[in-house]
Parts: sequence; structure tokens; C-alpha cells
Amino acid sequence: MKYIFAVLCCAPLLHGCTTTNGYKDPEGTAATLATLHGIMKLQALAHFTAFSVQAIDERDIPFTRRGTAYSFKLSPGPHKILVDGGFDNGWGTDCPCEARLVVTASFQAGREYRLNGRVKDNRMQAWVEDKETGKHVSPVAEEPYVRSPRDTYYPVYIPIG
Repeated sequence: MKYIFAVLCCAPLLHGCTTTNGYKDPEGTAATLATLHGIMKLQALAHFTAFSVQAIDERDIPFTRRGTAYSFKLSPGPHKILVDGGFDNGWGTDCPCEARLVVTASFQAGREYRLNGRVKDNRMQAWVEDKETGKHVSPVAEEPYVRSPRDTYYPVYIPIG
């Protein structure tokens, strides 16, 4: 009985971790929809640049589908894409660093697209390009990057006696 009570008490708390208005791929075939891919550029073990989709048309991507390895189906037409850009220049640098960018692009049915971008000076740039031709189909979005949060350790003094 006490386990049932514990589960019932925790269920409302866990509900807050779910996405209720999340993005869902529209119904259709590859010929009637567009496909958008993320990208990871890996130069060495700790030297990378990555761009992944975080939201489409202000609908969050479910946590289980976030990352550069996932593809998304889109209905033809304009869409607003929230992009999570990140990079690290290797060991001993001040990064990993990240930026959130908003890219607006128009998609055509039956075409494949990918996020792309770069680090330029102290800013990250991102855009959507046609996967086959490499041609930009969106303006370049640009934002300053910041250091990604890391674990920080502080010494704790505990007086004894």
C-alpha cells in the first residue's frame, strides 16, 4: 500500500519532465515531406563542432530525439528552427562552448536538408542548406557563444570537535 501511495505522489512531479506540446513528424512520405538532419564535424577526439535541432516552430523536440544523429520530417513551406550549436577546440581550452540560434528556412517536398555552421571570431553561425547541392536555403543566423556549464567543485570545511 505504501508503494502505491509513493507512486501516486511522484507521478505529478514526473509529469513536469515531459513535453506536452512537443514536435511530431507530420504524416506523409519522403516525396511529400522534407527531411532535416543535424551535423557533427569531428576533427579529433575533443575537437568538434555540432549543430542539432532543439525545436521546430516553437514546439520542443522530445529529449529522446535531441542530438546530431536525428532527422526530422517537415511539411513543405517556411519553418522556424531553434538550433543548439556547440564546439570544443581540444584539451586545455576554455570550452566546450555553445550558442542558441534561430534559423528560418523554407523547405520543399522530397528534398533533404542539413544544419550547418561555423565558429567565426567570438560568434557561432548556423544555417540550413540543401544536402545535395550545399546551397543555403536560409539566412545565416549568428549569436555570441558562451562557455557550457561544467561541474564546479568547492572545498567544504567541516569543523570537527
